[in-house]
Amino acid sequence: MNRGTCRTSVCHEGWCYLLLLAFVFTWAILREANLLLIVAGLMCGPILCSWPLLRSTLRHVHVRRTAPRAIYAGEPFSVEIEVRSARVRRGSWALWVTDRVRREDDARGRASPRPATLFSYVPAGATRRRAYRAWLFERGRYRLGPLEVSTRFPFGLLRRRITRGGEETAGVTVFPRLGRLTPAWQARHRDALQGVRGGRQAGRAPGAFCGVREWRPGDSVRRVHWRSTARHGELVVCQFERPRNRDVAVLLDLWQPADPNVEDLDNLELAVSFAATLVAHVCRTGAGRLLLGATGAEPDVTTGTPSAPLMEHAMERLAVAKGSEEDHLPGLLNVALRQIGPDTEVILVSPRRGPLGDVLRGAPAGIDVLCPSAERKIRLVSTAVPEFSLYFHLEPAASTE
Repeated sequence: MNRGTCRTSVCHEGWCYLLLLAFVFTWAILREANLLLIVAGLMCGPILCSWPLLRSTLRHVHVRRTAPRAIYAGEPFSVEIEVRSARVRRGSWALWVTDRVRREDDARGRASPRPATLFSYVPAGATRRRAYRAWLFERGRYRLGPLEVSTRFPFGLLRRRITRGGEETAGVTVFPRLGRLTPAWQARHRDALQGVRGGRQAGRAPGAFCGVREWRPGDSVRRVHWRSTARHGELVVCQFERPRNRDVAVLLDLWQPADPNVEDLDNLELAVSFAATLVAHVCRTGAGRLLLGATGAEPDVTTGTPSAPLMEHAMERLAVAKGSEEDHLPGLLNVALRQIGPDTEVILVSPRRGPLGDVLRGAPAGIDVLCPSAERKIRLVSTAVPEFSLYFHLEPAASTE
């Protein structure tokens, strides 16, 4: 075992045993019973033997933890504990390895869970591995450790603990809980997309012309290239490049009242989960470009081509997003709208009930100059209205049983 803090204490059973020993010894003195004095002396044996056995059991024992770097809230994850005995003779019995899970920014001082794993026997020179499962239901950054190894071998009267130092801590980022976009949201998304495409010029080609090919059943007659048809003596049609997917911008409003109640906090978490689900959906299905913005004293804007690295980066940002009573939404709009094109689908997720027009009227003048139709361009999704349940369902948290 690497150097750490060592402590030896008397267990609850040990105190009961010592109380019984004191009673027997006192009764033997008062009654002058030699047989009871011999019994009291024999009872001292387990106490005296426990001390050196405890020290030898934990000597040259090394512990290592393997934990995931990031998980999703509400999903179980496994942490592997490895115990290696560097002893030449005699193995180590009944080793309890206790971990600690605590949130980095926990201002409420809540009790930290302490999962434990039992290694019944680790032979000399051998390595044993076991794992424990845990659930974290709140997003954020957590720290695991330090690890504590303890044993009560052989009689369970004394306990010796060795706590590893700070190098045995590990960080885990808990991403927001993901939900499911309902068919109603998919229909709303298609209607908005068709509305933008319908505004384009009728008969405009879906992409740039790239060549001709032979006619196939189902091809439109409008795409027949008559000059090439006359030259080749058979029907050929124009072939166009596939149009670029539409850009998507997901903006998250993290406003909350100065004294939020449980409903306000739930609406804020719903907004974060919905934004995370939208980002995951775009990264899996593909889009031209993705922009994720969140309110703050300095607007947090991330943009790029949808991909697994971009999704992980966005989830890390959403994992540590915090609500604020200050209204930073105008500043986010002022920054985000400058980085998107005219055909970008803009989705604003907010936990407040107020209409978007009231917010935009209080925005800096730069927004009105930059995008005169900003109110019509942005699709507001409020998690505080009953209609929100028609578009989004949170996946149930995994059972801890």
